Amino acid sequence: MSKVMNILCATDEAFVPYCGIMLSSLFRNNRSSRFHVYIICNGMTDTSKAKLKSLCEEYGNEISFITIDRKMTENFPIRDTDHVSLATYYRLFAPVILPEEVDRILYLDCDMIVNGRIDELYNCDIDNFALAGVLDEDYTSDSKYERLGIVGSKTYFNAGVLLINLAYWRQHNVTQRCLECIDRLHEKLLLHDQDTLNVVLKNEVRLVPVKFNMQTGFLHKKTKLSESIRNEVVATLDNPVIIHFTGPRKPWLRHYRHPYLNIFRENMYLSPWKDLELTKRFKEEFRYWKHTVMFFLHIKKWPFITR
Repeated sequence: MSKVMNILCATDEAFVPYCGIMLSSLFRNNRSSRFHVYIICNGMTDTSKAKLKSLCEEYGNEISFITIDRKMTENFPIRDTDHVSLATYYRLFAPVILPEEVDRILYLDCDMIVNGRIDELYNCDIDNFALAGVLDEDYTSDSKYERLGIVGSKTYFNAGVLLINLAYWRQHNVTQRCLECIDRLHEKLLLHDQDTLNVVLKNEVRLVPVKFNMQTGFLHKKTKLSESIRNEVVATLDNPVIIHFTGPRKPWLRHYRHPYLNIFRENMYLSPWKDLELTKRFKEEFRYWKHTVMFFLHIKKWPFITR
């Protein structure tokens, strides 16, 4: 295996602080490792690029910025109510726009914290797979498989953490297959590139442990999980390697409730974005205080699982 681990992120200017906080957590918790970070972006300012570059250099790592043409994704399905932007589709073009010598890369979403060492994940065997990933928090939902026409076992995976075999993608024309899927299922792709990858690669994925993508949904008591996955989640609560703040509510909201909120805030304060102003949303603040009162009066129970 290469001594330098390749990391891929896709972002626009709005998500640069969260991308930076995530990368800062990655570097601090993997100090003995070296990384080459590739950022696929559009519209990022020179100031933001300089700040990310300074962060990487502080830990002895490299960074490359790859600007993607907006026209490549302008007709892709996205909705005004979605909490993601068209940048979510950028990763689909990785094998085309990244250097040919890069044959393995770990894609990481911006809304996460790397809480431990990633060597085990990065070095796992994917020679005969398009990628490795973790089951999605909603993988048991029948409607998802019916909507996308996926038959067989329930192995819908989350696209926030993906160890991508770029050599495999190039050899098997995965990007082109994804573009054809988007064109064919345009109105059915509610979860964007994640839906696309699950349709195209349903039989070409290696599933890896929950600890490499501990999603918010896994932590809710009401989430339907198999017994084995539920046990895996409980066993991993104290030491998840990657914490993924999935869903529309994020830890950079001023009022936010999550079992790992302190870990995010700690990593934020230790990063170059320590002075980031938390987002204020009246609807979320009202929801937060309403639930706080309900918890206090024992009208509503704590929604997250505990050991």
